[in-house]
Formats: sequence, C-alpha cells, structure tokens
Amino acid sequence: MWHDACSSDGLARDEWQMGQLTGGCPDLVRALAAWEQPALGMAVELLRGASAVGGPPNFDSCTRDTFTEDKHARRSAAGVLHVALAVCRACAWMHARGLCHGDVYLHNTLLVPPGDGGDGGDVRLSDLGATCAYDRAAGDQLERVEVRSFARLVHDLLSWLTPPSSPQEHALVARMASLADECDARSLEEVPTFARVAEQLTALLPGAGGP
Repeated sequence: MWHDACSSDGLARDEWQMGQLTGGCPDLVRALAAWEQPALGMAVELLRGASAVGGPPNFDSCTRDTFTEDKHARRSAAGVLHVALAVCRACAWMHARGLCHGDVYLHNTLLVPPGDGGDGGDVRLSDLGATCAYDRAAGDQLERVEVRSFARLVHDLLSWLTPPSSPQEHALVARMASLADECDARSLEEVPTFARVAEQLTALLPGAGGP
C-alpha cells in the first residue's frame, strides 16, 4: 500500500503503474492485482522465505552493495551465475519494452531458498520505485548505462563468493569477471545490451558448453 504520494525514489503513482506493466516477467516480483481506493495498492506474489542477496550501500561502500556474515549467504560460482542470469533476464525483458529499472542492486534482488538449501531457488528483481519508461526507438543508451550498473552487481556478487574448489569453478568465475568488465566498458558504444549479456551467461550454464 502506498500511503504517501511521494517516496524517496519518486512518485507513488509511477511505481504503482510500473508494477502493473511488469507483471508478466517471471524474473520480476509479479503483480497479481492493483487498486486505487482507499489508497494506491497492489497485490504481489508471495515469496516465502525470500531474502535480499545483499545489503544496501553505506557511507563506506558509497554506491556498492554490502554484505554481512550470517545474514547474506556466500554463493558458489554456479550460484553467482544463477542470480546474475535472472537479474539480466529481468532487465532484458524490461528494456525490450522501453522500461528502465533504475535501481539494479543486490539489495533489490530477492532469493527464495529451495526446499533442500543450496544455491538454487527462484530469483526475483524487485523495487520499481525508480523505474521509468523511455522511447526505445530513439536509442538504447539508457539500457547500456544500466548494463554498467549490472556489471557492478556481478562484481559485488563475485566479491562475496565461496572460494572455487575446482578448475571448472575457477574458469567460470574468471569468465563472469571478464564479462562484467565488458559490461563496464569505458565507451558506451562498446557496452553490450542485456539480451547479448543474457546469451553469454546462458552459454555458461552446465550442459551449454560453458566451463
């Protein structure tokens, strides 16, 4: 429920409208219903046991996510790939429709633990408070800026990693780090689109010919 017209991210009605537009993406928190009275509200899917993959920035990290032992689980190389691919797919889905998330962070990324623990489980990108629509036909510069944000998210994931224990895991970590560097290219024209990054990450999955 939105009880105020304005939040720290922007206007409540904008977030409410964006939530309805993004309800069809399996990698975003899905909206099930929306209403305007007695106040702006929305029903979203129930994600039992969901928790944020990381914590918000602080004065020391500035714009980078933070992690706390015993609160934010360290991920294996495969677990990092699992989270990164879901976030990338969510962003690709949005930008293909002229929507920019605007707040791509691990503290806005929810992980629903699987029944038997481990790195699996559903991943959902959440918090559309900074989301906006743009003219996709006019260019994809805004998408490439957000890909740079995604690059930092991947590097943050890799900084909170269970040490690789096999040559295959080392190779996977190296490839993801290299891909994150490509996403953070100095020239915006060299930054790949989310669709292209999703293809490269998918190719790293077991059975897809990856490490």
